Amino acid sequence: MLYVGSSVSYRVLDYATLAIQGADEPNSNPISVMALKFVDYRGAVSMIHAAIAAVSRGDVVDCAYPYMVGMQLNMLFAALFVFVNALSMRRWLAFACAAALTIGFFEQYVFDTNAWSQLATQPIFLLQLAFVAFAFDRNRFGQMPGSIMRLGAVFAALMTGAFFLYPESLTIYGLAAAVAAAMGCWHRASRKALPVAASGLAAGVGISLLACIPLWSGTVAYVVRQLSHAAINPPDWWKYYQRYMFGSDGNFLDVIASPDSRIGELANAWFSLPVESALAGLGLYAVLPSAGWPAAVAVAWKLLLYCFLFVLLRGIARTAWTIWRAEPDGSAARLLAGSLAGCLMPIAILAAGHGWAAGKGLAMATPMLFTLVIAPLAPLAAKRLNPAPLPQLSSS
Repeated sequence: MLYVGSSVSYRVLDYATLAIQGADEPNSNPISVMALKFVDYRGAVSMIHAAIAAVSRGDVVDCAYPYMVGMQLNMLFAALFVFVNALSMRRWLAFACAAALTIGFFEQYVFDTNAWSQLATQPIFLLQLAFVAFAFDRNRFGQMPGSIMRLGAVFAALMTGAFFLYPESLTIYGLAAAVAAAMGCWHRASRKALPVAASGLAAGVGISLLACIPLWSGTVAYVVRQLSHAAINPPDWWKYYQRYMFGSDGNFLDVIASPDSRIGELANAWFSLPVESALAGLGLYAVLPSAGWPAAVAVAWKLLLYCFLFVLLRGIARTAWTIWRAEPDGSAARLLAGSLAGCLMPIAILAAGHGWAAGKGLAMATPMLFTLVIAPLAPLAAKRLNPAPLPQLSSS
């Protein structure tokens, strides 16, 4: 109702009329009241939807589903670009990985919960992190001063889209981008690109802030309001939207917290919760056993899942370490370092006691998490992890 209802009003009313019809009075149209408030609460995604409906001369409700599909499809192109240019993947492999991210658990989760703003900005923030990593590549954007203008223009477009559509994700990707930039400043080779990187990124941020001035209350000021409200009033929505994180059928967290739980139930909960939560956090909820499985089969399957999780995490760690050692000044190393930092942010939020924000943060960070998971497929990592055997010497 928030997104579609606002689109209905934006489709037929200009702002002056909406301000009159949306006045919070007993006889006001409740849809208009909501739409007027949403102007100052990242309402751009509904404005774009209303504009598309107007241009196509379609019904707002009928346009909603293809509009969401289009937003989800944007992740395919963003991820394909990042995997080819940052991880140097072959295009067919990069396309397969990008498709898996686009139609995988978390993008579908965002789609199914009708989180339009988040769906629209997932690819934007992945590109933001990638361009921070690219900024420290020498001659990536050409020679100065044109390189500064090109980087600034691209980053300004990305930052403006983020501010207008879903600025909350800056709490996750801001840390990731800061770590990627810090790595660029740390190594001598990448520091040579610092004049371009610093000037281009600063120009992009500055231009985006200027673009936010006409709707400051719905962009930059909204972020401040949202974070302040979330810090004081943590909602309990995680009990519904992040339920999948606490067990496939039974809520193991409730079992552990209940004083009436039997020893067998507690043992099963402590054994099951870590692996089921970790795999659900990786988007692999579908492979978890259900309550109808025989106990012995379920235990054996969870032991296999523990082994799989160990191998997966070990592969990610080895890949990151290999790339950081082989090319510490490369964009792939900066991208992985930023992705790792961004994926740790939801854990920090959870430790602060904000379950809903942590769950949303995890869904926001999944493009970075997916990048870490597929990093072992990058040519540099594959070559280092599986070096070619030495040639055999002839006996003659």
